[in-house]
Amino acid sequence: MLQVDHKQLIEERLPALLNVGDPILRRAAIYSTMAPSKRIRPLIVLSIAGELSLDVACAIEMLHTYTLIHDDLPAMDDDDMRRGQPSLHIHEDEATAILTGDFLLTYAFELLSPYPDVVKCVAKKMGASGILGGQIKDLAAKQTPISLDQYLIIAKQKTGALFAAAAMAAGFLIGVNPEQIALLEQFGETFGVLFQMKDDLSDRAEPSSIQSILSKNECLYTITKLKSETLHLIQQLLLPSDYLKHLILG
Repeated sequence: MLQVDHKQLIEERLPALLNVGDPILRRAAIYSTMAPSKRIRPLIVLSIAGELSLDVACAIEMLHTYTLIHDDLPAMDDDDMRRGQPSLHIHEDEATAILTGDFLLTYAFELLSPYPDVVKCVAKKMGASGILGGQIKDLAAKQTPISLDQYLIIAKQKTGALFAAAAMAAGFLIGVNPEQIALLEQFGETFGVLFQMKDDLSDRAEPSSIQSILSKNECLYTITKLKSETLHLIQQLLLPSDYLKHLILG
């Protein structure tokens, strides 16, 4: 029930926060950000750090939406649909989509700016060693077959980095020790690989999909192993973790 209440807080706060600036950017940002979503990343923040972290949680969701908008562009993944509706560059145009992604990225860091440790952590996870690094590797993987090790690196960066950023941001907000921050990072990255692998099981069209590397039975075995590893990490956390367990077992 807790995550249901937290999700409602996110759904109410996001449009309020986005009611700023240029009306075209505002409209486009709300269109993409408020599309139906599970809100897993901001819920991770709230489940650990509580309701006082709401704006940080919303900033994490804005960053996630920025990555989706840019991923969908013709020069990237070239997807016409996102979250059950036309992608932003289809609904508006490419220039508006690019600028809206830029707006969400910069505005998110404005919201995070009161928390220097969070800013540093999130910036690193969004950058060349995180999401951007994973995205550039993923684009290259569409042109040539990749190994399992390469797949895992891409998933860890492109998907796991923002889960890690969400968990670590929450940890910094409540002042946990460096050992716990490291565990939160490991949790996010491992869960990200698990999340990506489960998602790829339903998609044979992508050359970088795990099904082009492992058989279905091998995938299922690896997913079971990742679940066990993630739960082991959660058990070592000295902070609220019921929602994190729900993500793995639910």
